Amino acid sequence: KKIMEWSQSGWAEEVFTRVYRSLLVRDAWKLEQKILDVLKQRVDLPTTVVIVATHFGIAHQVSTIKKSLERKGNVKVLLIVQVTDDSPQKMWYVPNADSIFVPSEQTKNELQTYKRSEHLAPSHIVVTPYPVSPLLAKALSGNEYDAKHIQADPRSSRRIHISVPLSGAQVGMTYASTLMKVLHHSNERFHF
Repeated sequence: KKIMEWSQSGWAEEVFTRVYRSLLVRDAWKLEQKILDVLKQRVDLPTTVVIVATHFGIAHQVSTIKKSLERKGNVKVLLIVQVTDDSPQKMWYVPNADSIFVPSEQTKNELQTYKRSEHLAPSHIVVTPYPVSPLLAKALSGNEYDAKHIQADPRSSRRIHISVPLSGAQVGMTYASTLMKVLHHSNERFHF
């Protein structure tokens, strides 16, 4: 974990991005062969193939083989990249992607700055924020506020209601599960 976090900023990110991208590009032909095999198994050949990549590794490989796939498979290939975290890691900029969906303007701006500094091929970046309940933007009534305030009072016996967001990849699930059990065991007021 420490190595991964260290490789996601500063000069380490620069080195990691260049090395990892070159390794992905070098092995992209394997993915190309797998996709062509899938296309050959189809009775009705599609005219367009849409590939949605939720990991930058596959996205970079598809970007590399896209033109070759179109030629060899006689199909139009659209590469859509969905950035799954709101940290503008440089690896998320995928040259020649048809669209890269990012969760914030900040991530979009930082990826565009990186693209310009590295003179990378263009990709269309679209901001689509993660869905957030409109209730979170609504002011609490006096009673609702009081109920939340009482939960935070250490002298209160009221239940403490806690929601724990989980990532789609369920990264950190073991830690979150252990934390919930320990907190509930230490004080039965905690409910998740």
